[in-house]
Amino acid sequence: MKARVLSIFITSTLVAPIAAFAQPNPTPTPAAQASNANHGELTRAEVRADLVRVERAGFLPVASDVHYPDDIQHAEAVAARTAAAQTVPRDKGR
Repeated sequence: MKARVLSIFITSTLVAPIAAFAQPNPTPTPAAQASNANHGELTRAEVRADLVRVERAGFLPVASDVHYPDDIQHAEAVAARTAAAQTVPRDKGR
């Protein structure tokens, strides 16, 4: 009897994690669905263009950069200011 209880206990402890992995994926929220519909995946060319844009603004991607969030945020801000300055129409006659 003791062996049977032990065998049931061991079997149940081994099967429980497998059952947890077998759960279906949750359905995405409407906000997540709208986000996916409006913002498709980026192409490799778009990612490279964005990297070049922030590198020109002063961001140097390094694997062990301790200032990573601040560096990229600063480069994004500089790139945004540069882009905004280039799109402002200049009055040539005055």
